[in-house]
Amino acid sequence: MKNNSINVLKIAICSIAMFVYSVSLVAQSIVVNSTNYKQTIDMIGGDMERSSSAIQSAKNKEEIIQWGFGDINFNVCRVQYDKNQEITEGVKNWSFYDKQVTTMQAIKAVNPDIKFFATMRSDYDGYGDDNNMPDWIHTYSSKVTDVEKYGVFLADYCEYMSNQGVPIDILSTAKEWMWHVRASEADDIINTLNSELDERGIVKPVIIDQGFWSLAAGNTYLRDVASLGTKDLYTGFCSHNYANEDPDQWVAITERANALGKPMYDDETSTGSGSPTYGVEREMFKQIDEYIKKAERYKAGLNGEVYFEIWSRGIDKETRSIYFPAKGTGTRLRGYYMMKQFSNNILGYTYVTSSVNDLSKVYTITFRKDDKIVLWVINESTSEYTMPITMDQSTITSEVATHYWTNNTPIEGSITSYTASGNTFTPTLEGESMNCYIFDVTEETVEFCNHSSATDIIEAECYHDMSGIEKEDNTEGTESITGINDGDWIKFDAIDFGEGVDSLKARVASNTTGGSIEIRTESVSGTLIGTLPVNTTFGLQNWETLSVEIDPIAGVKDVYFVFKGGAGDLFNINWFQFLTPMPSVDLEGNTANGSVSLSWDLNHLELATQNLYRNILLSETGKILVAENIATNTYADHEVNNGETYYYWVEATTNDSSVIKSNIVTVTPSIPNLALATNGSVATQSSTAYSGPPELAIDGNTDGNYGGGSVTHTEHGENGSNTLKWWQVDLGANYIIENINIYNRTGSNYGERLNNFTVEVIDDKGNITFTQFYADYPNPSQTIEVGGVTGSMVKISKTSDYGITLAEVEVYGSNLLSMGNRDFNKINVYPNPVSNNVIITNSQNSTVEFYTVLGKLVFTDVAKSNEESYDISDFGKGIYFVKINQHGVSSTKKIIKK
Repeated sequence: MKNNSINVLKIAICSIAMFVYSVSLVAQSIVVNSTNYKQTIDMIGGDMERSSSAIQSAKNKEEIIQWGFGDINFNVCRVQYDKNQEITEGVKNWSFYDKQVTTMQAIKAVNPDIKFFATMRSDYDGYGDDNNMPDWIHTYSSKVTDVEKYGVFLADYCEYMSNQGVPIDILSTAKEWMWHVRASEADDIINTLNSELDERGIVKPVIIDQGFWSLAAGNTYLRDVASLGTKDLYTGFCSHNYANEDPDQWVAITERANALGKPMYDDETSTGSGSPTYGVEREMFKQIDEYIKKAERYKAGLNGEVYFEIWSRGIDKETRSIYFPAKGTGTRLRGYYMMKQFSNNILGYTYVTSSVNDLSKVYTITFRKDDKIVLWVINESTSEYTMPITMDQSTITSEVATHYWTNNTPIEGSITSYTASGNTFTPTLEGESMNCYIFDVTEETVEFCNHSSATDIIEAECYHDMSGIEKEDNTEGTESITGINDGDWIKFDAIDFGEGVDSLKARVASNTTGGSIEIRTESVSGTLIGTLPVNTTFGLQNWETLSVEIDPIAGVKDVYFVFKGGAGDLFNINWFQFLTPMPSVDLEGNTANGSVSLSWDLNHLELATQNLYRNILLSETGKILVAENIATNTYADHEVNNGETYYYWVEATTNDSSVIKSNIVTVTPSIPNLALATNGSVATQSSTAYSGPPELAIDGNTDGNYGGGSVTHTEHGENGSNTLKWWQVDLGANYIIENINIYNRTGSNYGERLNNFTVEVIDDKGNITFTQFYADYPNPSQTIEVGGVTGSMVKISKTSDYGITLAEVEVYGSNLLSMGNRDFNKINVYPNPVSNNVIITNSQNSTVEFYTVLGKLVFTDVAKSNEESYDISDFGKGIYFVKINQHGVSSTKKIIKK
């Protein structure tokens, strides 16, 4: 039916619910049961149980602690108590805890609300016969515990930590080996502990037992607690699942804990970064596997978790979410950023259920707090899916902020957003991806036809006038327009474009060849500001969001959408949305001798501050703040070295505190070709023949045709005999020389005569700092990497038949003065390419760091001698950078790992 009247659509939550269940959902979809509340999450923590010694030796320990317990909203930190506290009865060794206490104090400083959760440290020497209780407390052969002595031991520990300002808030009476401290023994241990602490005036920790190694053992313990009637001793229970038992076991143990009126926690979950990989990032499957396990456990009723060993223990091979080798510098890996996103959006949230339809390798975890939904969707499959995600009892009232990871995103993840329609949004899940969606919902009546602002969702069915179209319900929770033929149109009155828009999005579906949507102002034939092509989506309910740039438009105007195409129905439309120009910063960089000039344009943003950053790697790790609060849009950086590559970007902070990051520019400052005669260099040669003087090879002309008059020529020697012929250029001073380009004679077969030649670099004292013999002739040119040696002269010589002819010789490197009077000429990194061991010479007492091309620090050391060999056999194939820092000044070398 055609309808020309104004239609204002209001949808109450009851009608949304009836609609969702009255239509058949598309085959592949996710439905969130947004009001089906389950358990509330009250614990999310990080573990430093066995890593306090390593953290105190790390070079950037303050930064690592900030990353772990300042930047992440953890409310728990797991620590250890240990038999070394009192191995011999009556002989206390409180100094054993010194590094742990120092670390706990530092954590407390960055997160004053943190709660310390103490568990027994298992030393794993025999899995039972040498576990971590002193022999005077526990007899391992008979598994008999002196419960009173053990209660006092634990009370001593709690009192000591309280006196250090880091009281223990949560305690487990053991860890993992339930048969060493059974529920019947824990009864007396906990009562002794509480009695001792009351007598000493120390606040008692709550008891969350026992960090079981297997869920089966945990179930046994909980049955015993029920039988003994001791449930009131416990605040909750915890387990991990190193026995790799079926997910149903999590259901069983959680139900058993809940039956006792207690929550269940997982005290050792993974970030997905573990394994012996020297800090190398794991493939996505590892993180995906770990978060699938989280999905299973939260579905089973888990009330929270503690991430196991969020940073390394200083073991070189041990990769964690924060990785550092022994006494090394910590860096963050992908698992860290996932852990941060997950943990910062969970505390105080309630788990709600969701269902996945026709997607066997897609998993969900959903939490809700007030009107905010946090939905994780994990795609284990390599297939990409675009499908609707629907709230069954709620309407989505905000943009859907999206943070996602794949093998191809930066380790920090990528950020985008989706626009919802009613109770549905339709994202794209890339293959092997982790996706976090955050958005607001409501169960109240929602007014869908409020379209006074162009940047609001404009529901297509909310037109003010039309010609030739109809309305129908759709699978996305609202109505859409249909029956659209060529020449039909809809009109919206008084759309406010504000200060301007420059693009349009539309939600469309088609089972034909489609057509196009003309966007016009003021009339059906008015000003055309853009045209959106619409192709088939292979179904009238297979919705896709299309976008198109339009002519910028501002102010208040009537808008017409005019539909064009062939015969018959063209497509359906759900909604439109105009978009304001995205704020951006466009950066450009130019180089000169020892400097980089930068300029940038600010687009569509109100500026508050501008900061300029530089790095030697394509990463934010190790970035340098070059200039802060810049007043203009230009900057000249003179703190650079010729021959080194730098990456620059600008971060502009707007008045609303948003940070807009510019594009990254890559620049390599360099001095001009050192060999040019115009720079004062002088060329000589052993002899001159055929009107080919030596200066023709430093005139800047690389034309190798002899008739062009820019090719040198020495005499051949008597009858072509093996007499020494040479050509050389004197640069006038010592330089750090990196590359030499040799251009041969062309235009005839005479170029083959420049064979069996030697290239030498000689410093101003006559020392040969580089020499290499080349059997083949340059065809027509050759670049020689000499590796950053010092030289004032480049010499080319040969004793084979015929003379030397050269079209041009270019010499590139760095002015020693621009290098801060450094003398890196004797530092050598070889072999290159390298298979296993790379050798670095003359770098004693330097800091040596290996980085990937993406800026990940994979190894660091301090060179103890003038020749150090580094085993990089475990590195993957590819390009790496070796950064050598001497006395605060660095040089970077590129190596290729075969």
